[in-house]
Amino acid sequence: MLLGWRNIQRRLASSVATGAIVMLTVLVAVTGACTYRAIGAGLSLASDRLGADIIVLPSEVGVSAQEALFVAEPANVYMPANTVDIVESVPGVERVTPQFFTQSLNQSCCSVLGVTRVVGVDPESDFVIAPWLSSDAAPLEESSIYLGADAPEVTGGMATILGRQFVVAGRLEATGSSVDETIFMNLDTARSLGWESPYLANVWKMADPFTSVSAVMVSVESGADPEVVARAIDDACPVSSATAVSGLVRNTASQLGLFAALFGGMVAAVALIAMLGLAGRLSFLARERRAEMGFLRAVGFSRRFVVGGLLCEVAMLGVTGAAVGGALGCGIAAYLAPRIHQVMALPAAPPGAVQMVGIVVLACAIALAVCLAAAAVPVRDALHGGALAAMQKGDLA
Repeated sequence: MLLGWRNIQRRLASSVATGAIVMLTVLVAVTGACTYRAIGAGLSLASDRLGADIIVLPSEVGVSAQEALFVAEPANVYMPANTVDIVESVPGVERVTPQFFTQSLNQSCCSVLGVTRVVGVDPESDFVIAPWLSSDAAPLEESSIYLGADAPEVTGGMATILGRQFVVAGRLEATGSSVDETIFMNLDTARSLGWESPYLANVWKMADPFTSVSAVMVSVESGADPEVVARAIDDACPVSSATAVSGLVRNTASQLGLFAALFGGMVAAVALIAMLGLAGRLSFLARERRAEMGFLRAVGFSRRFVVGGLLCEVAMLGVTGAAVGGALGCGIAAYLAPRIHQVMALPAAPPGAVQMVGIVVLACAIALAVCLAAAAVPVRDALHGGALAAMQKGDLA
């Protein structure tokens, strides 16, 4: 190991160039893989634990089901109260729960910074957020709220929202969807806040805040096709637009698959070019050291010592480059995931700290194996023919 470290110090510029090739290759691969995994994991979470099979929104509004489901898109859209009864009466519907979107938040009106949407839910019928609640969550009362995973910690367990004080009754687990950027409160409380808001005064000229609903989340009966039930809801309730979550997730997954194919091809091409460059670099490195290795053999050092010193040098460069590239790749993916979530209306659940460490360790292991394999043949050729031949073909200077 000492011999390898000395060689790196003596040829620092060359060593940095070799490590940079490994770092850039790992950086591109890890960034792409982690970003793809973040979106895939968020999509899987939203599909598996959302609870709702269908989301019903007002028709002819400026917010899509994908935005409402995957992005905390502030939207003051409302449907008549009888929408819930109509949807519930459609064949194939097992249960429904209403939601009410109240005024959007900003830093001047709310102490829970970074959260943009407040949603009222009915605690008695809700089945959407319940699977995400922490085990120590208290029941949702008129003066309490649940915070999404991305909401900052609230000092003292009290938060001021639109001029009212609320007790934080619980926090939801990370979902990678709009749930993370949402504050949930009692349905009647949300309606009351909406009625009191001067920003929504014009809205209530055409709707009653105390009976209106913004969305209806639907769970279908076992064996029922959500897309068929969604079409039946559209026929029964013209003022609403029903979207099957399974179809939405499937369409998003197909888009994600196309992205993965394109990005995967780019990563593979970059990796191939980098590996060819790395192999050429290591081959040059071995040839450059031919005289040095021959001299070491001639003065009595074993073949194992000489080869081990060069391979140790290669290993240190590969592992260091992979560690730096892997760490940067994970950091870039963690930065990109929430922005993809917002811009492309896709769920994203980036890997946690433990998973990132595992990714970096795996990248180092793969880089080590590739570097040693790439160096094996050049080193063997450099030593072929014995110490004298190696010295004669090389240049000790």
